[in-house]
This record gives sequence, C-alpha cells and structure tokens, in this order.
Amino acid sequence: MARSMTGFGRGVWTHPAGWTVTAEVRGTNHRYLDLVMRLPAGWGELEGELRELCRAYVRRGRCEVSLQCEQPAGASTFSVDRALLEKYHDTLRDLANHYGLSRSEKASVLLAFPGVLRLSPVRWDVEALRLSARNALEAALRSFDGVRRTEGEALRNDLLRRIERLQEVCGRLQGWLPQLQEAAVRQQRERLQALLAELGDGAVADTERWATMQALLWERLDLAEELVRIQSHLAQLGSALDGDDEVGRRCDFLAQELYREWNTVASKATDAAVTALAVEAKLLVEQIREQAQNLE
Repeated sequence: MARSMTGFGRGVWTHPAGWTVTAEVRGTNHRYLDLVMRLPAGWGELEGELRELCRAYVRRGRCEVSLQCEQPAGASTFSVDRALLEKYHDTLRDLANHYGLSRSEKASVLLAFPGVLRLSPVRWDVEALRLSARNALEAALRSFDGVRRTEGEALRNDLLRRIERLQEVCGRLQGWLPQLQEAAVRQQRERLQALLAELGDGAVADTERWATMQALLWERLDLAEELVRIQSHLAQLGSALDGDDEVGRRCDFLAQELYREWNTVASKATDAAVTALAVEAKLLVEQIREQAQNLE
C-alpha cells in the first residue's frame, strides 16, 4: 500500500510505577531513510533497540523521533552538603564582622550557593524503562503510519488519474497514427511532384530513391514502438502503486522512463496536434514524478 513520507504521530504510555513516557514521530521527505532520535539523559542504551523498532514501520524519509519522560512526584531526591554549607556560613559571618555588615543567614540564601544542594539521579529500572519506551514509541509509530496511509491513498488516487489521462493520450495517438503517416508521405510526394514540374519535362523522378525516402520517412514517423513502451510503463506504474515495496523509488524510475519516451514522440511529431499532446503528456509525467517523491 502506498504511504506518504510526511506525517505526525504521538503515543503516551504510563507505567504502574508512576512515570509517563510520551513519544512523538514526525516524517518529512528524504531520498533515503534518515532516523533522528532525541532521548532523555541516561536512555542511550535503548537507542539501538528503538531504532530497530522504527525501521519496522519506516523505510524511507527523514524520521524525527523524540521521547520525553514525566517523573512522578518524589522520584528525584537531593542531599545537602553540610560541610560546604558550614564553610559558606562561616565566611558570611567573618565578612559581616570584618566590615560591620548586617548578617543575613536565611536558609534560602545559603542553599542557593553552588554545590550545597546535590540532586541524586533517578535510578531507572531498565526493563520497566524499556517496556515504557517501546510501548509509547510503538503507539506513536502506529499513529504515524495511519496518517501516512491516508495521505498515501490520496496521492495514489491522484497519480492514477494522471495515469488514466496518459492512457487516453496514447489511445488518441494510436488512432491518429496511420492518418498522420499517410498525410506526411502524401505531403512529401506533392513536394517532389512540384519540384519536378519546376524542372520541366526533362526531369525524371528516381523511383527507387523515392521509395527509399518514403520508407525512411515512414519509419521516422512511426510512433508505434514508443507508444507500446509507454503503455507498458504506465501498466507497471499502476502495479507499483498497488505494491508495498519501495513504491516511491519505482514510480520515480518509471516516470523518468516515461519522460524519455514522450521526448522521442515530441521530436518525431510533424503535426501540431501531436506536439500539443506530447507536451501535455510530458507535463503529466513531471507531475507524476513530483508526487512520487512524496511516497515511501
């Protein structure tokens, strides 16, 4: 199923111990898979496992993943360095006595000095942390994947409409092809006859050379091979959109092939109507390629 590379997903998981992990996943267009992870301090050992989980859902595009943890009240602890606090207290007292200053020994003042309060790091239960992180991230990835599927389906429908129009253009050209070839050959014959008339009665047409020229002209104006290849590429493009493996890359490659074939059609065109159809087709193929770059 076609998926867009863009989207956003969010997942939340609350552990029985009281902490809540929130995961967010944001996707943007990128030619290859580019995973960017932002984890809380001390969670580095989980990064490899979480990256593998992301790869199970995302194959292409820039994917920014962030996890945050809200700790329960009382999870963080602190201690007071009493020895350092005594030194600060004695220093303040000595300065006040020496300079005749009023003494201010409020606890809030003393506790604000560097190093007096020491925060103790949270001791994580590794298995509980792994479970919380995985559950939150997987919920975010499922939400992200749902958004990408919805956008991908819209892109797929848009591409199918353009493919259908290209098939209509091919059908029209195939119907015109015999008439266009005959008209071009007839025009060349009339030019040759006009030239012989100007040269007079003594001029003799080289029928063998004219037959060779007619065959070359017929071959040059023959678009049958190009149209067959175009129809084949369009069929493959439709199949790629219904596939589930590197849809964007396959569509991009087929769009390049289609553009080359339509360039050839445009270069062979001798009729204004054919040229107009070729130009329209090239524009449609460009639009297909632009949209394909949004698919995973």
